This record gives sequence, C-alpha cells and structure tokens, in this order.
Amino acid sequence: SPTEVRILADVCRQNEDALTAALRKIAPGKTTELEFSRLFAEEAFRRHCENVQELSVRSTPQRIPLEHCPASEEIIGKNGFSPLFISGGLFTHGYYSYIERTSTIGIPSAHQSRLFKSALDTALFACSQIRSGANTVEIIRATNAYADHLSEASHYVSRGNLGGGLGLDPIEPPYLLDTYPPTTLQSGMVLYVSPRFGTPELGYFPCTISLVVTDNGCQFLSSLIKDQIMLSSESSPLRNQTP
Repeated sequence: SPTEVRILADVCRQNEDALTAALRKIAPGKTTELEFSRLFAEEAFRRHCENVQELSVRSTPQRIPLEHCPASEEIIGKNGFSPLFISGGLFTHGYYSYIERTSTIGIPSAHQSRLFKSALDTALFACSQIRSGANTVEIIRATNAYADHLSEASHYVSRGNLGGGLGLDPIEPPYLLDTYPPTTLQSGMVLYVSPRFGTPELGYFPCTISLVVTDNGCQFLSSLIKDQIMLSSESSPLRNQTP
C-alpha cells in the first residue's frame, strides 16, 4: 500500500543516515570492526529504530571475499589497507532495510573509482529491467550480459547474486539469485539490488538500491548513492598504484 511504501522509504533513509553517521566516527588505525558495529547500533537506536541486524564488516584483504562475515577485533585501516566493506541494516516500524557499502580511507584510487562506477551503472541497468511481469532469472541474465560489456567485467564478483526481497525479514523472496527457480515479479513487491565489483586487494564495491515494483517499472525507496564516503581526508594508500 502507499502507506507501507512511505514507511519502507523512511526505514531505508534511517539505515543510510545511521550508517553514514557511524562511518564518520571511525578513527582509521584505531577503531575495530566490533567497535564500528556498536557505533552503528548507537546511531540506529538514536533514530528510534527497534532492532539492528548483525553487521557483516570486512576490513582486510583476507576477509573482503567472505560472505556473512561478522565483525571482528580487526582494526579498520590496519597496515594501510584502504577499503571497508559493510552490509546489514536495521528494523523499525515493523520492517527491515538492507544496505551494502564500501568506504575508503582517503580518496579512492582510480581503479577503485572505476569499480564503484561499474557497480552503480550495473545497479541502474538492473533496475531498468524490473517491472510487474518481469522474470527474475531473465533480469539476472540481462544484467550479467550488461556487466560483461563493461571495462571491469572481469571483476564482477556478484554474478548470479543480484539481490532479493525486503520487508518483514532482512532478506526474503523473491530472490534475485540464479540458483533459485524463476519468479514473476508483481506490482508492490519490495526488492533490493546490490551488484559488486572488486578484488580482495582493492576491495569489493557494491551499489545497493531498494525499490518497489510497479506496473511500468520500479520506484526507488533508498537514496541513489553516487559517491563513497572517505574515512579520512588523506589520500588512499592505493591511490598511486598502477590502475
């Protein structure tokens, strides 16, 4: 219903605001992944949310490729490693929101910027394929074909795992996964798409968009994030590496 759409958009906004506020409190080289999780929870509850998901926080080359990786005692920015990958969200007004995001210590390198731009372009293309009556597997195949023509195609690490449903649970049907049977989308379904491009050394760069399916396409519920948040004003240790 229109009321539910307004509530879900508000939940997405609270999630983005809490995550952004927590990121800005990180002290690179000092703050641990677990401490960041607590910062996010503090910001979420300050916004009167009801609960938070356990964040997946990855701040080392070894942890970047891991799925569903809980926060650890690893220090963010240790040994000059620049990217920080986060996924998770909060629960309020009876609904969940979800976001994946990577921030960098200092200005991202040219290659990191290209990886994020590829994720942004791929997310927007996937959204252009979503409408009532569309088939989930066909959306995934079309998005894979689009990503294959990008300059960073070889670094498309979420191929076949484009996103899923969102609302009463953190992640729910319909799934945008090529390992699940196809689903025909219906108007009113709420989804997120979050393609990722990257490498363990440079970081995984996602672009998450939450949306509601409509008869003629989709309506965004989350803000379209076009820039990554830098955790300090210094240049990234990766900035001067050969792209």
